[in-house]
Amino acid sequence: MNILFNKKIRENVCGICGNVSDNGIIIKGNLICPNCEIDILNTEPGDNEYDDYVHKIKNILK
Repeated sequence: MNILFNKKIRENVCGICGNVSDNGIIIKGNLICPNCEIDILNTEPGDNEYDDYVHKIKNILK
């Protein structure tokens, strides 16, 4: 039972911020929570967070 519970938690962890979420988008089996989705969409090249998001998304796509 613990194995299933732990698997459920890992699947609900955002691949960007690490927070647990019950919804969001799934890319290659990785969750991106709604808050990170909005932050990514509102970030432009040159913003401080941009390179960090690019790096984290590349890791998700590997």
